[in-house]
Amino acid sequence: MQNSPRLWEEGEQTFLKHADDKGDQIMVDKDGKFVGVIDWEWAYTASKSEAFAAPLALVDVNPFFDGINDLSSNEEHLVNAYNKYGFPDLAKCVRDGKVYQRLPMVIGQQPDLVQLRALEHALTGKTLDCAVNIETIGEWVEDMAGGRYRMQVLAMKKIEKVVAAKD
Repeated sequence: MQNSPRLWEEGEQTFLKHADDKGDQIMVDKDGKFVGVIDWEWAYTASKSEAFAAPLALVDVNPFFDGINDLSSNEEHLVNAYNKYGFPDLAKCVRDGKVYQRLPMVIGQQPDLVQLRALEHALTGKTLDCAVNIETIGEWVEDMAGGRYRMQVLAMKKIEKVVAAKD
């Protein structure tokens, strides 16, 4: 992420984030002041954009897993609340935060084409062309790489054939 100006800016402030973001990992006092962390196991530091992107609990599940990157009504409510209370910068983090919801769906996972295309859209803003006849992850990689990674794509196609033959 540090090599991507879209995801990280040099010298940017970092924030404490929890990978299982349900809001029950921290303790605050009656004034809302942070006083402690309950669960350090999945805690890490993140850029402001990632830290304040909407948690997955706010997405509409079916459209999200269908690859739709539109904000849910819950995410819209969060954007409106941030704006109402004078935090337009955090509202922007929610509006632009789909990439941070999508990354965990593809990193360390076996993503499907829907999730890869949704991540591509979240990163680039490029409208997805559903008419493109891409049916495998290998074809998607080849299309994305413009043929530069032909050997890796061919290897992936061989692996896909072996896996398909076992099924």
